[in-house]
Amino acid sequence: YIIICRAAKDLYNRGGEDLVEGLALFDRNWPHIQAAQAWAASRAEEDKEAARLCNDYPDAASDLLLLRLRPGELVAWFEAGLRAARLLGDRLGEANHLGGLGLAYRMQGKLDRAEEFCRQALDIARDLPDRPNEGAHLNSLGNIYMQRGELAEAIGCFRQALDIETGDRKARLVPLGSLGIAYRRLGELGKAARHYTEALEIARETGEWQLEAVTLGNLGDLYVVLGEPGMAINLLNEALELERPINDPSSRAKWLVRLGGIHCEQGDIADARERWTQALAILEAAGDPVAESIRLLLSKLED
Repeated sequence: YIIICRAAKDLYNRGGEDLVEGLALFDRNWPHIQAAQAWAASRAEEDKEAARLCNDYPDAASDLLLLRLRPGELVAWFEAGLRAARLLGDRLGEANHLGGLGLAYRMQGKLDRAEEFCRQALDIARDLPDRPNEGAHLNSLGNIYMQRGELAEAIGCFRQALDIETGDRKARLVPLGSLGIAYRRLGELGKAARHYTEALEIARETGEWQLEAVTLGNLGDLYVVLGEPGMAINLLNEALELERPINDPSSRAKWLVRLGGIHCEQGDIADARERWTQALAILEAAGDPVAESIRLLLSKLED
């Protein structure tokens, strides 16, 4: 099932029809993958081969796990992987699992715990040295600062990540997008637009369709603030179209809510109702408390 995870992840990251095939392959085997990971985790301390498998699972399935596991479940996978990596003396694996724990705790809003794990991961990346992962962990640390509202510290981390020379143009994508978000929150909209635009160019050049979708959505959100609703609608619809095969409810709901707001402001009540109704169905299915806010918006439309 490690092999199946890697094959599914590879197909998924190609995008297009391969993405759909990768998700289908993963979902067909998901119950078996979960059982196999649990088996490896339960035997890792007494069986070196089980430890190796337990260490491999979070990375082999990484992009897909974020779609299929809740943050608390992600913690369990990364904690098991971390124990296995330490048993095996795998420092790179240890750093990856620490970074995964940082992400999972940040998703839960437990920012002190998230920072603790991100800093440990960053220290290992610098010790190895592992420049690409150093940049990734710096970006994760910056996101923690940004979630706290500490934007100057966040920008410092994103700048450090952007300045790391890896020889891979794709490595600039994530810190550029993060800088765009930070500058937008500071109200420096010109800087935000420049960073988003550069990120979008790189995403399209390198075929990174997931980051292309995220950047399109962020640009659309920015154009709302810039007072260009037509451009915002086009960009947000592009983001939705790219994300359609992924079935990632959080992203789809976010862009649908924003589109509904734009249509409502323009007096297009039917379009606003359609977008908010779609968003409400996604949020209700996920048990998201934001659903109540969307119900209120829909009720006001009826009034």
